[in-house]
Amino acid sequence: MRKVVLILLSVITLANLVLLIIALTQPASSLYPFRLVIGIVFLMFGGFLRRHILRYHEDSKEQ
Repeated sequence: MRKVVLILLSVITLANLVLLIIALTQPASSLYPFRLVIGIVFLMFGGFLRRHILRYHEDSKEQ
């Protein structure tokens, strides 16, 4: 189950990174007005991913 969550968070973070790059580099795109929201969501999912990876490594060292 942990690997599924790790893969899901990784995919969400990568997809959000692509959206963030599009929103920041293309002023004519429909995502441009939402660049702040996309950036905040990217940081949030990145934090979840980092926390999950650190917890996964911590649990694997205990076993």
